Amino acid sequence: MSENLLQFIWKHRLYASVPVLKTIEGDDVIILYPGTLNTNAGPDFLEARLKIDQTLWAGNIELHLKSSDWNKHAHYENQAYSKLIMHVVYEHDSEIETMNDTLFPTLELKHHIDQNMLLKFEHLMHSTKFKLKCCGSTKSCLFNHTTSNQYLKGQSHEIFCTRFFPKTTPPGPIRDVLGPF
Repeated sequence: MSENLLQFIWKHRLYASVPVLKTIEGDDVIILYPGTLNTNAGPDFLEARLKIDQTLWAGNIELHLKSSDWNKHAHYENQAYSKLIMHVVYEHDSEIETMNDTLFPTLELKHHIDQNMLLKFEHLMHSTKFKLKCCGSTKSCLFNHTTSNQYLKGQSHEIFCTRFFPKTTPPGPIRDVLGPF
């Protein structure tokens, strides 16, 4: 599991299809819109819309593999993270420090993500059978961007290849792992 994969899962809602999730604090959460992936500095997703208990929220969301990554990244010192509406993590392993003691809910996704999907992705990432390298150009890239556009739902070549497929050993087409969206 990587943070890029967690972002992909969040963006495409590839977690449990239950209509209502629960924060670690026990509040009901309905994800109305996961937000727009931020490719610049600051929170991972912008302009998300959630319903937490009976309150509608709109704002930014930060994702981490573990809650403790918040402190490791020193987000508590950065004003850009002071107005989050939710901290989404794969695994909640510790409480976090926030700037000005601001509190925001935490949603743990570990038990809502299909472990078989993660195993398939991990297998594909380490497979020698599927080796595609993104060259940085849609014209000569070995990844089939034309066919994959329907699966990427408008993600640009740069965002998809640089954020989801690092230039080291990218996997084959993601649709083989996760299926159509």
